[in-house]
Amino acid sequence: MQVTLTASDLAAMPSSLRQDLFAYLAARRKGGGRRQAAVGEGPTFQGLAVLDRATAIALVRDVSFGHELKGLHDLLEAFSYEDEGDAPGPERLVHLLKLDGARQLRRYFNAITRLLKRTTRQTAPLARYSRHSRTYVVHPTTRASLREVFAQLAQSGEGEEPPWA
Repeated sequence: MQVTLTASDLAAMPSSLRQDLFAYLAARRKGGGRRQAAVGEGPTFQGLAVLDRATAIALVRDVSFGHELKGLHDLLEAFSYEDEGDAPGPERLVHLLKLDGARQLRRYFNAITRLLKRTTRQTAPLARYSRHSRTYVVHPTTRASLREVFAQLAQSGEGEEPPWA
């Protein structure tokens, strides 16, 4: 099957879909064709929430006010990792969030899922634990959107309006 996309088709396409398309095409080109992944081979992103920039801004905005939400803010920032090798594991998140144990992580994940559901109407989780890599994997589009939001927040001055203003 052959599909032809024009420049206007690509422009009309949602940015997350466009990024997924380019990632798929790059993987096909690199791999030289279709290939079934073996069980447990690398992370799978199916079933995870995919956030575009606007949704990432809304989610970060919801966790940016108040000391009691700092843990959720830090968790989202940890999920903005760039390379697959930088994905946080349970021990790193427990240390980052200053928790007594990994069991308390579930409370943070549930809070993020509730915020996602309220903000985007998505019920898919933001992250999934990978037994293969022993880390929490996040969809690449979501990570890129979160990175962009946190980079913009880091560069903004004290008197500058945040992205959601």
